[in-house]
Formats: sequence, C-alpha cells, structure tokens
Amino acid sequence: MNIKKPLFVIVLLVLIFAFAPLSAAALPPLDPLIPPFPLLHIPLASGISADPTSLPKGGGTVTFTITGINLTEAESIGVMDADATISITDSSAQVTSDTEHQISMTLPANVSFMVKTYTFYPYIDGVKQNVTGAEVTVAPSLIVPPLLTLTTVSEFTANKTSLPASGGAVKFTLTGTNLDEATTLEVKGTGGFSADVDVDSATSGTATINIPANTSTAQKTYVFNPVVNGTAQTLSVTVTIAAPAAPSEGSMANFLQKNTYARGMFTDVDESKWYGFDGQKVIATVYEYGLMKGSGATTFNPLGNVTLAEAVAMAARVHKIYLTGDDTFIQGSPWYQVYIDYALANGIIQGGDFSDYTKVATRAQMAYIFANSLPITELTPQNTVNSLPDVGSGTPYQAAIIALYKAGVLSGSDAAGTFKPFDPISRAEAAAIISRIAIESLRLAGRTY
Repeated sequence: MNIKKPLFVIVLLVLIFAFAPLSAAALPPLDPLIPPFPLLHIPLASGISADPTSLPKGGGTVTFTITGINLTEAESIGVMDADATISITDSSAQVTSDTEHQISMTLPANVSFMVKTYTFYPYIDGVKQNVTGAEVTVAPSLIVPPLLTLTTVSEFTANKTSLPASGGAVKFTLTGTNLDEATTLEVKGTGGFSADVDVDSATSGTATINIPANTSTAQKTYVFNPVVNGTAQTLSVTVTIAAPAAPSEGSMANFLQKNTYARGMFTDVDESKWYGFDGQKVIATVYEYGLMKGSGATTFNPLGNVTLAEAVAMAARVHKIYLTGDDTFIQGSPWYQVYIDYALANGIIQGGDFSDYTKVATRAQMAYIFANSLPITELTPQNTVNSLPDVGSGTPYQAAIIALYKAGVLSGSDAAGTFKPFDPISRAEAAAIISRIAIESLRLAGRTY
C-alpha cells in the first residue's frame, strides 16, 4: 500500500501551523476601504413607473422612470410592453444616473371599442428585469353602440276584411314587441295604400286606411302588410271590396262616392272657409262624387267664376251618372266640346242657347243648365216659393230658378231668398248647388219664400 502521499500532506500541515504566526506578523495591515479583490458592478432595475398612467383616445406621450443600481454601467436601457409590440431603448450615453433613468415614448390612438391596456417592463442590455410592470391605459376612440332593439309584429288584424262597393275605413291592429322603438312603422297595401301606425304602447298600435268605392265591374281585392323600418313583414290581411250592382237606368242611387278627398289636396282651398273641409265640405263632396274636377293638378280655384262650358260639363256629368252610373267623357278640342255635344243630344241645352261657351255664366244661366241635368220628377218640391225679391216674370229662366228653390237646391243669398240672377257664380258656389242636385240628402227643406 502506498503511504507516501498521506504522510506528505501531514508534514505540510505541520509546517504551515508552525510558521503561521511569523507570516502574519510580517504582513502589513489591510486597508479596510480597499477590498482585497475588485467588486462586480452589475446594472439591475428595482422598479418602473409611468406618467401619465392613462391617455385619451388619441394616445400620447408617456414618461417611464426606471429605478435601480449601477444603471450607468448598462450598455442600453429600454422599456417594452408585455406583448412585445411597442418598445424604446436608450444607449449608455443617455444614462446619467446610477439609480434612476427616465425614458419617453408615444403610444398610438386607440381605434377600438374597448379600453386598451399596456403593461411595460424595463429592459437592461436587452434582458427583461424581474420587477412589477407599469400599466398605461388608452381610452377607446369609438363609442360603444347601444344594443339593437328588435321590433317584431306577432299579430296583424283588421276590423273589416270585406267592404261594400262604396268602400269605407278599415282599422288595422298590430301586436308585437318594441313597436315604439321602430324608426318607421306603417301599414301598406296593394294599390298604393299606406298609413303610419299610431303606436299605443311597446306592444300595440293601430292604423286606419280609407278605401274608396269600387267603380269597376268586378270585386276588388287588396292585400295589406305591416312594414317595420321599411321591411314588409310576412303577416298579411286581405280586404275585398264588393263589385257595384249594375246601375239601374235613371236612378239617384247611381250617385256614389268614387274618389277620396284629402284635406289640402288643392293648395288654393282654405279648408276653414264655408266651402272647405271644416265648413260645408262642398268642394270635397263634388270631388268625391266625380261632379267637378280641379282647375289644375293641385288647384281648384274656388273663387274663380264659372264659365258656360264648365256649367254644361257639370250638368252633363250629373245627367250621365243618373242614367248609367258612369261619368266618363273623352275630351277633345276644345276640351268642353264633348260636354256640349252630350248636353245638346240629351236636352240639357238647346241649339242657339249660347254662342260663346267661354263666357262667364250668370247665376240664371247656371240655374237653367243645372235644372235640366235631371228629370223634373227628381226635383221634388219641399219648399214653398211665393215670391223672390229679384226674380220675376221677366227674369231669364224664371221657371228653372223657381223649380230649384222649391226642390231645396237654391236658397238665395239672404233670408228673403235674393238670387242675384245676373251676377256671376263662383266655382265654390257652383259646387254647393251641383252637390244638392245630385245628393238628395243635402237639399234644404221646410222653407218659405
């Protein structure tokens, strides 16, 4: 066995202990301020903070403060967010303090609906430091839209699904959810019918549509749907209008409402006047029954004087409706010639009565023309006429004037029954008279003159 090595170690230890006091006494004393070997100067971060910690929607500049030790020893110091999408780095030349360094960066605008949150960490010489990150938030640029409220219609009904030939009003009822949230809510039907819905609550609403008389020879059918925000719903209601009975020749029952008058449809009609919708409604009546037309597409000229041609045209319409139930005339040139020809052929006027139909008609001429539009048997007397202040044996067309007073078609301009036979007559006044000719219920009764 080899015992030389262990013996050598023992001898060496004895010698060290024997000469140790001498060696220590021979060495100079150590300077406590001078380490016996160089210390390592390693830069380390101890924390990071941000100012400000919240930014508006457009972003902005944030200054980060990094604290630590030996920071000037670093070759680079920077910050980076946790997602490694934004970073900035300063070189060693920009670091002037061992314990603190500030670095700034600009954060971009937030174009989302949500708050954007960043968490930044310090990096020294490219190494992420083990400290708590600094949070910075950026407000959202876009306003979060409100939740869409869906309007639904679950039930759609009508109070009438069949109407007589004369037409009538139909009331539609809608039941559903969030009806009051709809931008537009309507009921629309084939044939161009449309009406806005009056919303009673979030779950119900109504709309009323006036359907005009059926003037064709067959039954008419219309289909109606609720329309929500411009989109027709699948629910529907079908409304039928009966075919009119074949008109009996020569009957007052042939006078039916054929058109629908809308308040304000004639821009020159003051609906608050006696002839307007808030008064006697004479213009609305003659339009609805097809007895008179407007002077233009949107005008009626209520105060304009009636010409002989217009008076004959009105009388011709009354006569033809009475006989056939139809008021169709095909106008030519001049426009009124077809009415003159009809009036001459049917005894409403006689050849030679008038030489110029474009002249303004007098009230007496109008009475003569209108009185001949119906058989005298349809002008049943219901008033007593003893005398009229300005109508006598020498008055043109006296007999026609008296007949219309007795029938309740004329009433005069005052309580005495003053007629003013030679004055012109306005279109509004003519409308009142011709409506009484055609509609017996409008005639005046029980008067004595």
